[in-house]
Amino acid sequence: MDNRIRTVLGPDGTHMEQELGNMRWNLTTGEMSTIIGNPRSSLRTVVRPDGTTALENRIGSLRFSSDNGAETLI
Repeated sequence: MDNRIRTVLGPDGTHMEQELGNMRWNLTTGEMSTIIGNPRSSLRTVVRPDGTTALENRIGSLRFSSDNGAETLI
């Protein structure tokens, strides 16, 4: 992943986010998630702010996670 700010369209609505290293900030809510895995890999684990984990797979501009479903990255 790169570190630019992007818009995410998902089942819970739209938000802005930025990813730096192994941290992803939701710029809309201010919450931070921790990303575990190689940044260049499409399959990674995400630790949410509430402590839950999810498996995430990115294919092109689509991101699929075991807890949020499909999201579109713009």
